[in-house]
Amino acid sequence: MIKSFFIVLICASVITTGVAAYALEKDNRIQFGSVTTGESLNAFIKLNKGYTKADPESWLKFSSANAKDGMWAPAPDKDVYSNRVLSKLSTIVVSTQKPECGKVSRLLYLGSPPRPKGKPDITLYAYEYILCDITGFVSSSFMLDQYISKYGMYDLKDYDRGLVVYNDVKKRFRVGVKPYTADKEKAGLAITIVDNQVFRDKYLSWRIALKEAYKTVRNLF
Repeated sequence: MIKSFFIVLICASVITTGVAAYALEKDNRIQFGSVTTGESLNAFIKLNKGYTKADPESWLKFSSANAKDGMWAPAPDKDVYSNRVLSKLSTIVVSTQKPECGKVSRLLYLGSPPRPKGKPDITLYAYEYILCDITGFVSSSFMLDQYISKYGMYDLKDYDRGLVVYNDVKKRFRVGVKPYTADKEKAGLAITIVDNQVFRDKYLSWRIALKEAYKTVRNLF
């Protein structure tokens, strides 16, 4: 009887662990349109017309001035960052004048330190895609409910932006989803894909560059 009791406990533990492990696996779709995170800014500009490129600014300025109507593209939240490095990390926002269904509406690029020969490498970190209902029968809020039903409960909610957030998607991405409201005649979702690895790579490149600069300056004395 005692042996049977322990066997039941072990089986229950295995089942519970399996469910928990499955619940942690997030497989949200992270590819929309013709863009992919990690691609260069020049490649996008050459292939896509009608986009406006903002002036470069530091990550600190982008993040501090990015109000609820600005692009959602946070830094990975499990790491610790130096403001000295973030002040050098450059950002460029590329956007359309008006969001449209089936198109990328906003993109955020991050720059590397200038190379000895040539320009800095500017890479796509995050983009927002407008995905609309093609049936004409549903609402944006219904689409959000169906998204959550398909991919499971989100990790957190940004109430100011009306945005739900999924962390650690495919162990690399963050996905933000909110109802599309720019066109009252269209129901849809604004889906933002954020590539944590791109940020970490750019941050590390600036950290190394600054460290080398400090050594160079010290050798001048």
